[in-house]
Amino acid sequence: MALNDKVSFTWVGHGTWLARSAAGKQLVLDPWVMNNPVAPEHLKNPERLDIMAVTHGHFDHIHDAVELASLTAEATRPGKFHGERQAKRGNMLAGGFGEHNYHMRIREERQRHYAHVADRIFQIHTQRPLAGLVVAGIGVDAAALLPHLHTYLHDLVLGVVRLNPKRVTAAEVRESALALREERERAWERAHAEAAREGVATGWAVNGIAPTLKALERGQVRTLLANGQDDDLRIDDAIEEALAQRVQVDVVYDERARRVVDGLAGLLRFRRS
Repeated sequence: MALNDKVSFTWVGHGTWLARSAAGKQLVLDPWVMNNPVAPEHLKNPERLDIMAVTHGHFDHIHDAVELASLTAEATRPGKFHGERQAKRGNMLAGGFGEHNYHMRIREERQRHYAHVADRIFQIHTQRPLAGLVVAGIGVDAAALLPHLHTYLHDLVLGVVRLNPKRVTAAEVRESALALREERERAWERAHAEAAREGVATGWAVNGIAPTLKALERGQVRTLLANGQDDDLRIDDAIEEALAQRVQVDVVYDERARRVVDGLAGLLRFRRS
């Protein structure tokens, strides 16, 4: 929207506006620009800003304030936070309490937002236990939620993906969750296979169908590894016996892990003599 050939106002999305004054100053109101899911792409990377205004400290009104602060013109920026008495280090303007406190308020608001989201996830988990958790967001900030999650939920996290909540479809969410779950399973397979390889040398694991079956008969196995591409019938029998003993069973499909497991392998409850 242009009032005349000099003054204009552009709605970015939510409560965010970009404006140009009659004197050519560039202004942003409630800075949620780069990470705003409804912001047009051509508005997400402003080249410069002279003035930043914030109506209040809610997360969706200050999200990109720190990043956009680096675009404010040097001639006007000192007065925003420090006034004429701003300290200097050499020829460079030094930060002061005003700017420090402003940025701290932004960080604190973000932390409160993350804590609120984490608390809500834990409430859902107590009502209906989760089998896995995928953390998603429009940028890298999604990963910042992880330290706020309850200890019980850490082991359920499959990973972090970048998804736009305003545009994502149910199919995309499902595809991302399945991809993360598969990658986590492959990672577990590699970790177990490596533990088996090292354990054979130290007496804490066995490798091969015959020695693993023998250890399983003695009740020594705590984790059974089965090569998912090996068609030896004894492997199926071993899996059934392991399940009957309530032994953890990991069928290995990862190519690198399969090269370690010779049909069957077992991590032992106690060191073999």
